[in-house]
Amino acid sequence: RRFGAMISYYFKKPEKKKKEQPAPAAKKGKKKVKKAEAEMPEPKKDSVKGSFDSLFFNFYKGEELIRTIKFKAPKEDGLKRMYWGMDEKGVQRPSRNAPRFRGEPGGVRVAPGKYKVKVTYGDLSDSTMIEVINDPRFNISAGAGQQKYDAMKAIEKMVSRAEKAVTQLRESKEISDKYSKDLKNADKEKYKDQIEKSKAVSDSITNLMDEFIGKVDKRQGITLDYKVYILNRIRGAQRYMGNQMGAPTGTEEEQMKMAEDALNEHMTKVKAFFENDWKTYREEMEAIKISPFKDYDPIE
Repeated sequence: RRFGAMISYYFKKPEKKKKEQPAPAAKKGKKKVKKAEAEMPEPKKDSVKGSFDSLFFNFYKGEELIRTIKFKAPKEDGLKRMYWGMDEKGVQRPSRNAPRFRGEPGGVRVAPGKYKVKVTYGDLSDSTMIEVINDPRFNISAGAGQQKYDAMKAIEKMVSRAEKAVTQLRESKEISDKYSKDLKNADKEKYKDQIEKSKAVSDSITNLMDEFIGKVDKRQGITLDYKVYILNRIRGAQRYMGNQMGAPTGTEEEQMKMAEDALNEHMTKVKAFFENDWKTYREEMEAIKISPFKDYDPIE
């Protein structure tokens, strides 16, 4: 059986609408041709309530929307099932490259309680209630469950902070790399100092990113890096807290503290870089005016 809350629903495609088309003008001496009926294509999109191409499952905690799951509408009518991981909307993880997946990531497991699920298909919708309970095999109090939820949200906040910092560093590196390329194309000798500064800034950014997510390892085969990076610390805290059935113990609290301390220490370095090195570099680069025009010798 798949993990998650199983939600069954009956799906039926909307009937294709028909409209009458005027028949061609009748010729003299012949009977009029009956009006022909033509099938209209299925509606593709409702700009307000959604699309007939997709199903939207929205999950609410009270009036607050906490999760949206979207997928393609089934091709056939009938009884269908979907599975909700009993999680909230999550955050993007730090990445050296821009994320390709633009959907909504899953996040922290919800606390026990009642939640509303609303399914929308085009301009059609329906809703029901789902109750999430603790595993009955374990005696977990409501307070302990809430403490675990709060701890997981605190770890998720660390992930979000790291992701924002890495994204800012990645985008800044793209800028410095572009300046380096454009200056080389314009005049490598004239802008030699600026090209070297661009490379130095790019290298500094790479080092700052490496502390978050680790260095790029181009070695082949089975390799091992003994250095513990910030994302390793955060993942460790997530793993410990995720396996804990109730409130965090001293072990989980220690893991969270090590992750937060490492993150805060490195965020101080990132902040100092943007307030000093990057600010100076930006001012110098913005003062350069590169003309796209070239001088040519007369054509004989």
